[in-house]
Amino acid sequence: MPIDGLTGIASGVDTSAIVDKLMSIERQSRERMDLRKTAITTRQTNLGTIQTKLLALRTATSGLRDVGTWADKQTVESSDTRVGIERLSGAGPGGYTISVSQLARAEQRTYTYTKPAAATTLSIGSVSVDLQAGATIDDAVSAVNGASGSPVYATNVDGKLVLSARTTGKSSAFTAAGSALSGEVIREGVNAKYSIDGATEVESQTNTVTNAIAGVRLTLKGVTAAPASVTIGAPGLDKEAVKTKVTAFITAYNDLLTTTRGMLDEKRVADAKTATDVSKGTLWGDTGMSTLLARLRTAASDTVTGNASTMDELREIGVSTGKPTGGAPSADSKLGILVLDDAQLDKALEDPQAVRKMLGGITGTDGFAQRLENVVKSYTGAGGMLTARISEGDRSLSQLQTRMTAEDTRLSAVEKRLKAQFAAMESALGNAQNQQAWLAGQITALG
Repeated sequence: MPIDGLTGIASGVDTSAIVDKLMSIERQSRERMDLRKTAITTRQTNLGTIQTKLLALRTATSGLRDVGTWADKQTVESSDTRVGIERLSGAGPGGYTISVSQLARAEQRTYTYTKPAAATTLSIGSVSVDLQAGATIDDAVSAVNGASGSPVYATNVDGKLVLSARTTGKSSAFTAAGSALSGEVIREGVNAKYSIDGATEVESQTNTVTNAIAGVRLTLKGVTAAPASVTIGAPGLDKEAVKTKVTAFITAYNDLLTTTRGMLDEKRVADAKTATDVSKGTLWGDTGMSTLLARLRTAASDTVTGNASTMDELREIGVSTGKPTGGAPSADSKLGILVLDDAQLDKALEDPQAVRKMLGGITGTDGFAQRLENVVKSYTGAGGMLTARISEGDRSLSQLQTRMTAEDTRLSAVEKRLKAQFAAMESALGNAQNQQAWLAGQITALG
């Protein structure tokens, strides 16, 4: 298709196609820049993925030494859903029976509400609530609930204004007055009543009791027909919590290894000409990432020294690269993929302090977790190798984009110049052909 008036009519030459061909040659360097940008961007993405997985490994590793992982666990159970129980701190193991004869409730006052003909005020305890003339019952509800320091909640129940104390128990009594209120019906607040192990009944202003059994919170939810049995187990290590953290670490570690190894093993495409091809193998044989894998494997397999634990290797708690099959290590084993032997971990946790010390979970004692975290930090921290490479890649992309912008400007100028030159040629040829036709006409006339 002709471009910008380059028809080729005068010359008989497809000048538009010539310009297109010349520009395609000029654009080769720009296209190489595009491919270079794709390669750098892909490498940046891959490095960013490795960085993300390293940070995930750090998080999982810190879980191995987290105080919460090693906190004592006590089971607390109730035989009746009407008596809820929750452990607040260390509690004495044992069993209790709890009988509930009454739940605590708030004082409640119900009124017939009449729209005020003029502005008026409701007095609720020491709080004054202003109402506009003609205020509806819903207006009154909103005003009461929105009043600062209001001792009650207000609701509209079948056209009645119901005020309920914000606290429960006998001490929840309040007063309310106002010209818009009449026909007061009072339902007094009462305390909860309960007894433990058949002892003298005790009263509580609320249905939440924290001083009945040391270390636990009782929530009274209903009157019991028979005493509810509450059982508090002996404190001990939550082995399942430890297993969960160990499993999370293994998952993050293996994910990092397999992802990084996959990137290192993907080969480059020789003399790549497409974006798809230049995106392949951007980290093939990368020595920096190969060193990372080697350091991780060393950190996971070396003994932990200097913390005086009776355990000093991950394999002692059941974390290893697995047992050889058929006398030869598997591909996963060669890569360093970790597996967990649950039975071995259970056995190791019979001495929880030794496991905790080896993993670095005791304050002031570095162990495996701190060692691996230091490896991660050397790559992802400020000045870390991976951090520096990603920053350098960002700078390369920025510089390349500057060059690409400049090249776009140059190409635009070249195309404009070529079009102008061919347009001038077409014009000159057209003028020459017109003159030739005129001369031919004159000669014919003379004959």
